[in-house]
Amino acid sequence: MLRIIFTLGLTTAACLAGYFLSYYKAMDFFAIMLAIVTGSFFGFGLVDGRRDKVLLEAAIAAIIGGLILFAMWKQLWLIATAYVVHAVWCLLHYPLNVGARVPKNYALLFLIFDAGIAGFIFIRFG
Repeated sequence: MLRIIFTLGLTTAACLAGYFLSYYKAMDFFAIMLAIVTGSFFGFGLVDGRRDKVLLEAAIAAIIGGLILFAMWKQLWLIATAYVVHAVWCLLHYPLNVGARVPKNYALLFLIFDAGIAGFIFIRFG
């Protein structure tokens, strides 16, 4: 329960930071955060060590990273969509155990974070 409260606090803090930043700086901030979060799942794949899981996590990270880059070049609002894509990937990790092994509750915590940030972006900048 403490981890969920911490995640909600972190999500709120990130949204507050995004609220006070200009549109372009906020999108840069959220893009960098998503790249870090996405990279962590790739790291879990490396720790897992199974070749198929490493390749799967790398492919998902490349897809989300490509979506982030496309968003930065063409349509910044797609960063929220990239968060939704990552949230779906977290959802597949959590109850279905698809992808690499992640520490207990991490997928759920990332799902909460991704959904909160995506919702904020859609509401604030959408």
